[in-house]
Amino acid sequence: MLFWWATFAYAAEPRSEQSVFFDIPRQRADFSLTQFAEQADLTLVFRFKSAKTKTANELVGEFTVADGIEVLLADTGLEPVFSDQGLLLSVSDEESESEGDRMNTRKKTGFLAALLTVFSAAPSGAQDAAEAVEEIVVVGYRQSLFAARENKRNAEDIRDVLAQEDIGALPSLSIGDALNRLPGLAADRDRGNSSQVSIRGLGPGFGLTTINGREMTTAAPDRDVRLDQFPSELMRGAEVYKTSQAKLISGGISGVINLQTIKPLELDGAQVFSGQLLGAYSELDADRAGSNGSGYRGSASYIGQHLDGRLGIAAGIAVRDAETPTNRLINGFFADNRDFNGDGTNDFGPGNFQYRYTYGTDERIGAYGTLQYDLTPELRLTVDALHTDREGIDRRSFLQFNGARAGNAGWDTATSSVDANNVMTHVDYSNLGPVRVQMQDLTQIDESNAFGLNLNWARDDLTVQFDVNTSRTTRDRVLYQPRAQRAVNRVAASFRQNGDASYSLVDVDELGTLDDFLLQNLQLQQTDVEDELSAFKVDVEKSFENTFITSVSGGVRQVSREKSSIFDNDTQGFNVAADPRSLQPYAMNFPYGSLFSGSGGVFPQSWPIFDPIGVFAEGSNSFAFDQESSSDLAASYDVEEDRLAFYIEANFAGVLGSVPFSGNVGVRYVDTDVTSRGVAAEVLQVITDPGTGEVVDVVFGAPSPVQLENRFDNVLPNLSLNFELTEDLLLRFGASKGIARSPIDSLGATRSLGFNTNTGQATGSGGNPFLEPFESTNLDLSLEYYFADDGLLAVAVFRKDLETVIFPNSSESAVETYDGVDFEITRPVNESVDDGLSGVELQYQQTFTNLPGLWSNLGVAANLTFVDNDIEWTFNPNAQYTVGLEGVSDRLVNAAVYFDDGRFSARLAYNSREEFYRNVGGNRIDDGGEYVDLNLAYAINDSWKIILQGLNLGDEPTVFRHMPTSANATGPYDNVVNAVEYSGRKWFLGVRFSL
Repeated sequence: MLFWWATFAYAAEPRSEQSVFFDIPRQRADFSLTQFAEQADLTLVFRFKSAKTKTANELVGEFTVADGIEVLLADTGLEPVFSDQGLLLSVSDEESESEGDRMNTRKKTGFLAALLTVFSAAPSGAQDAAEAVEEIVVVGYRQSLFAARENKRNAEDIRDVLAQEDIGALPSLSIGDALNRLPGLAADRDRGNSSQVSIRGLGPGFGLTTINGREMTTAAPDRDVRLDQFPSELMRGAEVYKTSQAKLISGGISGVINLQTIKPLELDGAQVFSGQLLGAYSELDADRAGSNGSGYRGSASYIGQHLDGRLGIAAGIAVRDAETPTNRLINGFFADNRDFNGDGTNDFGPGNFQYRYTYGTDERIGAYGTLQYDLTPELRLTVDALHTDREGIDRRSFLQFNGARAGNAGWDTATSSVDANNVMTHVDYSNLGPVRVQMQDLTQIDESNAFGLNLNWARDDLTVQFDVNTSRTTRDRVLYQPRAQRAVNRVAASFRQNGDASYSLVDVDELGTLDDFLLQNLQLQQTDVEDELSAFKVDVEKSFENTFITSVSGGVRQVSREKSSIFDNDTQGFNVAADPRSLQPYAMNFPYGSLFSGSGGVFPQSWPIFDPIGVFAEGSNSFAFDQESSSDLAASYDVEEDRLAFYIEANFAGVLGSVPFSGNVGVRYVDTDVTSRGVAAEVLQVITDPGTGEVVDVVFGAPSPVQLENRFDNVLPNLSLNFELTEDLLLRFGASKGIARSPIDSLGATRSLGFNTNTGQATGSGGNPFLEPFESTNLDLSLEYYFADDGLLAVAVFRKDLETVIFPNSSESAVETYDGVDFEITRPVNESVDDGLSGVELQYQQTFTNLPGLWSNLGVAANLTFVDNDIEWTFNPNAQYTVGLEGVSDRLVNAAVYFDDGRFSARLAYNSREEFYRNVGGNRIDDGGEYVDLNLAYAINDSWKIILQGLNLGDEPTVFRHMPTSANATGPYDNVVNAVEYSGRKWFLGVRFSL
């Protein structure tokens, strides 16, 4: 038979008469045998099919291996098999079974404590079993794939899993980079990093991310947890639940991502000190004057057990200090009412051009700590804490050419051209401008702290768990932004649309020096975010023996969350002609010599720049800034949410004909109270025309505090079924009702009012505390074939029927009367839909162990997802331009080829996704793109490994395409480039150790 184990298992299998302290509750026999093998530090072979239908006895206290296994298996029909030397080899069934019955092996393995599997005919006796063993060493990435496969195989629902070696096997700057490799998951990239993840074609706002099963706070304006704040080194693994269970926290229609930190008593008893130190190199930043593109990332962790295995400690820290350069080309297209080629149709052409470089630093510190202590054999205490602190400093410079569509731009109509889609492809300017240089100095500090306490009591057939946790996240964001305008502010230039993915602004006149630019505007923008959450839950599970219902569980969870954001935007403008302010004292050298090289176009390579902080240092003494303007108050919010949830769930198992099946059915009830605080504009005076009585002006007073409240509930049923069609072929079905909660920033109570004296229109806007969650009915079907040694072939189909959503432009104008004046107030609203999206996921992985020699260490892991989205919304009602839900790509591809012989490993990974709508920095189409990453590792010995990693080897940019914004647009124009952002290749070289 084939026998798998991890090479870092440190102890030989104990003799049957050696004493061991056991702590195993009454439960399914396959679970009990797994824990027995781990606690006794031995490898144990047993038939999974037989063991999972039995209930093993409680085993608590100190026993010899021989006595312990006898107590554990008494009256179960399972018998231990010993060798002549007393070595425990396997567990057999008294009942006869056919040849080829699947066998399981369970061994306490080391850092991962992976659950490993054996495929074999049942041994005829102890001596046969001992002689039949053929050892195959499994390490590194291959072992992690195997552990993840077994987790998926033994799950009670449809899910995908990341094991720790898989997270570290690629240059995963964050857990988001690692998750991006799972079926149906796609990352939204920000400056080259995976900041958010879409699941099965639904944007980040439709999913839920938890850590150790607990909800997390976030500094983002919505509820989406930014995954790039979590260093991948601190995570033990991650599970992505594709189908729901009643015991899971509600809030994810697309799925639930549960990140896992290390639990020391769930691993082996060895003390392990491990870490890594990698030097980082950014090719793009290396082109900047004064920089060599270098940085570093490192981590260290300790895991150990003490007091005879009753006390477990795990602690770790991860740091990163790296440059974060990006260069961006922005092509500001828009459509208006001008027909440039005389064919009677409005044309779509450039409105402005913008070029930007960004360089800065990304400093990140993450730390975790976990303490577990067995207060009694039945009661385990777990205390854990997680801290992340990230400081990003960006220094940016923009060169802007505005007025490209204005009549005074000096169009040469004789040389301009328009293509068949009414897109301007060529135009010459003799008078393009104004020309501006805008500098930015942005500092953003995000800090998160999470704390949890868990008590787990398990005895006989009853388990009770109490869990309490808190989470707090803050953001301090400050932006200094001065802008200068060229005194002689017009230039001659030529524009070219270069095919499908680039454009050029060529032959730009000499821009001059900084003496030719005068200070035009100062802007100071500050944002303070605070998000606090506290929650507790109680779960109870009762197991039953020899019944169709194997267990019943239920619980209650209460959570209080309050999130506030204070926004302050202050500006000071200057009359350039009347008050010319020279910037020469703050002049700086342009840091790049070959900006946008390789971008496929011709652009200005440099422009005059200046020190933004220096300008503000002088300006703070002589310039007056506005404070607490109405627009600032309208952008601020304070929302409190209290939720109380109850659930009940039953697990069952049986045999349908000759097919074993299992599953669960349950329901979760959630009651939600929302309290939203803000300010509301007040009407101070209404001015009317004495003759007609019509309102001609409205004077507004100081905003006054306002508080609005809302309450709603949700009933969320679920059903999961698993059929073991053969020993290696599983069929799963899931049906559930799910919700995704509304973005918190949309729940603000603040109301702003305005009056247009020219048109007589009274308007306003505000948030909507009465928004309710998105709702969806979900159906899932998965067929999974587990073959060969570590092979997996799976196909899953899914359908999500949405009932309510909030589109980015989902708003409703309702008339509200204040002091006799009717204002049209626009607020976000829930929109009813009667459609959804469907998809297919294909997954394949295998190590080709049947190949000869070194080729037997070669393997493939790949997945492919197709999504058919039936939900579209009208982005531009006048042009009837529609787009799909945010984050939906029609196709996702992940593929990796790897080689791992235990000493040398190599992995080349490919990731791509098709275009998708993305509401970030404006409504745009993200081109998706293709990315290739590389990992090479060489083990010097059992403790030290050399690593070389490469990220984005193809130097793939992020490309955004246009969506029409004008009421006269005749789009779509998503074939026209809006922006191209380059972040460059990144390399990492260093060592990883485990002592």
